Amino acid sequence: MPSIQTCRADAENTTPLGELRRELGLSQIALSASLGISQPHVAKIERQLDMHISTLRRYLAGLGGELHLVVTLPGQTREVDLGKAMKTAPDFTEEFNQTQGNKGVSCNRPNIRLV
Repeated sequence: MPSIQTCRADAENTTPLGELRRELGLSQIALSASLGISQPHVAKIERQLDMHISTLRRYLAGLGGELHLVVTLPGQTREVDLGKAMKTAPDFTEEFNQTQGNKGVSCNRPNIRLV
C-alpha cells in the first residue's frame, strides 16, 4: 500500500482525468457520445479509485490520446507493450458495468502523470 508521502509526491506530478478532459475543452456529454456510454458513466470513470487499463485506454482514446505505460525498475525504465487491440463501445460498456464497484488500492482519483 502506498505511503502518504508517496501519494503526496505523486499528486504533484499528475493530472486528474476530469481536469485533462476540461483542458481539452470537452464536456462529459461530448466524451460520452464518442465513447458510446452515458454521461454518468464518464463521471464515474473520472471518480474511480481503480480501473482496468483497457478502461483508461478507451477513455484516453475518446480524448484523442493514447496510453503508454512506462515502468521504472532499478537501473532501467521501460515501456510496456499494451498491444493495439481496442474494445468496441459495447464491450467497453459491459466491462465498465461489471467493474464499476471496484475500489482497489489507490492514493486518490485516477491521475495521468505528465512525462
